[in-house]
Amino acid sequence: MRKVNLGILLNVVMTMSLVAGCDQKTNSSLYFSTSFSPNYLINSDDLQYDANDDKFNIENTTAGSCLEGKTFYWLGDSVIYGSSTNGVAVSEFLSKTTGCLCVKDAISGTKLQCIDNDPLSFLSRVVSGTTLKPDKEIDGFFIQISVNDVSSLNYKNMGDLSSQTNINLNSFDVSTTLGSLEYIVNYIENTWDCPIFLCTQSFYENSGSRQAGFFNPDWYTVLLDKVYSLIDKYDTFSNFDVEIINLFYDDAFNNAVSDLYFDWAMDDSIHPKLAGYRNWWTPYFISYLEAFFANAVD
Repeated sequence: MRKVNLGILLNVVMTMSLVAGCDQKTNSSLYFSTSFSPNYLINSDDLQYDANDDKFNIENTTAGSCLEGKTFYWLGDSVIYGSSTNGVAVSEFLSKTTGCLCVKDAISGTKLQCIDNDPLSFLSRVVSGTTLKPDKEIDGFFIQISVNDVSSLNYKNMGDLSSQTNINLNSFDVSTTLGSLEYIVNYIENTWDCPIFLCTQSFYENSGSRQAGFFNPDWYTVLLDKVYSLIDKYDTFSNFDVEIINLFYDDAFNNAVSDLYFDWAMDDSIHPKLAGYRNWWTPYFISYLEAFFANAVD
């Protein structure tokens, strides 16, 4: 089990400024905290090209990253898959840029909720082991906190965190988002015993330039608050290493691009194009992960 050496980090604090209207999440020992500075590739000259132009496709620029040789699993929907980019997303750019190996199980339109044993739910796919092999040693597991779980059709099945501390997988209500997420977190810990990274959507809103009307951002913030409670719970009652890469709440990340650039780099307010993944999202993941593993101890 890799855990962050908090002793190293006592005097190193990352101030996470949040999107207006969201409650501040304080920096505590419950979450990995260190300063990191993403090397965004934002260039206004790029706007003369289509954001899915080959100019922004994968380039192998491995250069001694501490992520080189590591293996990561990814579980998610169209955002992790890359539905607007022919299956190229953060995991592919991360792999090519740092030399790590990324294996992903991502299907458009799917969600955490596992209703009526839905074979396409996140839970069913991770348990099946078809793509994410249970016998492989990995260095981290990414779970997308999907906006599909807070669509106008699904938000009522968000559910709540269980009160139990002696975990029995059969006791989780996996028809809810929280029940399924708790099940998956426990399954990953029992199967791979590795850091778990919960990753969010970038900021979107009810109106304005980053509007995504079908996925209510108010419900997404409710879900994220519950996700923070889940992280707190497993930090308190277990040795699970559950982290959150919270793009939605990070003002600096969301303000790194203008509304004009956002409109150009995104296919819609949820799905990046190649330039969005390559120039904006991936540098954030690289910087976060390099800082995390640089400060991790066995």
